[in-house]
Amino acid sequence: MIRFLATLLMALALSAHAADPSKVLHLASPDIDTLDPQNYSDDPSFQIIQALFEPAYEWDYLASPPKLTPLTAEGLPEITDNEKTWTIHLKHGIYFVDDPAFKGTPRELTADDYVYAYKRWIDPNGRRGGSPIFTDLIVGARAVVDQAAKAGKFDFDRPIEGLRALDRYTFQLRLNEPNYPNIRDVLGFVAACAREVVEAAGADLRIRPVGTGPFRLREWRRGSRIVLEANPRYRKIRFPESSKPAYAALTRSMQKTELPQIGVVEISIIDEDLPRLLEFERGGLDLATLRGEVATRPLADNKLRPDYVARGVTRAVFPEPFVFSLYFNVADPMIGGLGNERVALRRAVALAIDTESLVKIVYAGQALPANQIVPPGVGGHDPAVPAKSLYDPTTAKALLDRFGYKVGADGFRTGPDGKPLTLTLSQRSGAV
Repeated sequence: MIRFLATLLMALALSAHAADPSKVLHLASPDIDTLDPQNYSDDPSFQIIQALFEPAYEWDYLASPPKLTPLTAEGLPEITDNEKTWTIHLKHGIYFVDDPAFKGTPRELTADDYVYAYKRWIDPNGRRGGSPIFTDLIVGARAVVDQAAKAGKFDFDRPIEGLRALDRYTFQLRLNEPNYPNIRDVLGFVAACAREVVEAAGADLRIRPVGTGPFRLREWRRGSRIVLEANPRYRKIRFPESSKPAYAALTRSMQKTELPQIGVVEISIIDEDLPRLLEFERGGLDLATLRGEVATRPLADNKLRPDYVARGVTRAVFPEPFVFSLYFNVADPMIGGLGNERVALRRAVALAIDTESLVKIVYAGQALPANQIVPPGVGGHDPAVPAKSLYDPTTAKALLDRFGYKVGADGFRTGPDGKPLTLTLSQRSGAV
């Protein structure tokens, strides 16, 4: 298994002035599909949605593993009833960006906006098909969702016992059983939206984002670019604190800085890493995230080339929360099955994969051999597990010999049945 390293290149100076309209941050992204905060299914869309809308909590990006920290909430949830009741109090005075649906009146964020957003999240008729796990977790939600699936329309006015607003600034989730990971994800990913905007926009909601986030949409040219501008109503915030020595210089330099500072974010639609890097090199981007062999182009001896350093470019390397693996189809007639000889064959293949050479040659050194399913920085990773490689060709050959896989005159192995042994391996990846 391989854990990728992402390389970040930046050439951007920040001052201590907030949301300066003359400050333009140039980024690149694959094209997006929608800006509907409850109906996205791709990561590029989600990355833009994060700048426009706000869940009650966000992820502390300096913590490892990341943890929830209040965003629109006043503080951490009040967890009672043996972890089955979660009560969240919201900050006062947070407003949505302007929209005709508000009829010229500033629209304050309320607890009802989160209740409505969570109902949209579990709606089985939405583009995402709802959220079965969250539905079964919330008291009373399953009956409402099943009725919505049968009727083809969700009744947003029908109460759900475990999902309700207690007052203007307080909402509560009641669970059928404790489930911290799933509730944490909903609180940290599902953003509030205004019902009147959703109903007024209809099918245009995907291009009419109205949130409380630090930015609002100025322009979206499909396949070309996206332009965001600072939300003039957004509250001033501070850069997060960190006790980690690795972040000491960063947090010290940002101590007196109010955010957001950038007035405009221009996002060019560039799908591939190499064109993205070329655009960065010519000065069209302020930041580029690179992976694999493309990341070696600006490097010499695994350090930034002098011409990059002279331009004020800095490099930050961090492991991405992904594991890339080779896997076996256990139903395959050649390699599948649970007989001893087939188990031995699969173990021999695993022992014969030289992960260090794979990292060095295929991934151009921009990866790390994984020693467990969960990568660093993700909850559940065990740093005490030794990093010893499984590569052992001697043992692999011994296993094949013991279970009847012979070397033929042509130098290739045959199975115990005498038939030529041919294997096809597939690669998969996934966020943990």
